[in-house]
Amino acid sequence: MLDVHGGYHVAEAPHALTLGVEAPVQMRGPGELALRVTHHYRIIEAEGARGPWKASSVGYLYALDDAQSREVLAYHWHPEGRGGKAHPHLHLGEGALIGHERLKGAHLATGRVALESLLRCAIAELGVEPLREDWREVLDASERRFEEWRTWPSPAS
Repeated sequence: MLDVHGGYHVAEAPHALTLGVEAPVQMRGPGELALRVTHHYRIIEAEGARGPWKASSVGYLYALDDAQSREVLAYHWHPEGRGGKAHPHLHLGEGALIGHERLKGAHLATGRVALESLLRCAIAELGVEPLREDWREVLDASERRFEEWRTWPSPAS
């Protein structure tokens, strides 16, 4: 299920960490949602507390699918490819049951989205049952580390 291509060396092409791409990961709960993750990154040299090396995000696709394998929502950021949409954005898929035709293929602008934010939304808003009682603390701590070390801040920062 978890697949890491390369991962620990400097390379021109980005590395990819994937989860549920071949078979989405079923999440517990009444919504029968499934998770797909692809996160692209490069290993780069860094100075100071960030160095001597760090993983630098260069793109992501975080998605939730419904029980019929239809995409409900997906957060994308792919500045180096696909369709010229370099900004982070949200897709509302067929599984979201959105009736407005123009929303189906729209790239709805967002700030940079952490995977932890999608997981928090799935649990708090969409009824996914967490695997552990301390899920809030775990996601909050992980997202704080992400925010502390990122070099590309969200617009609100």
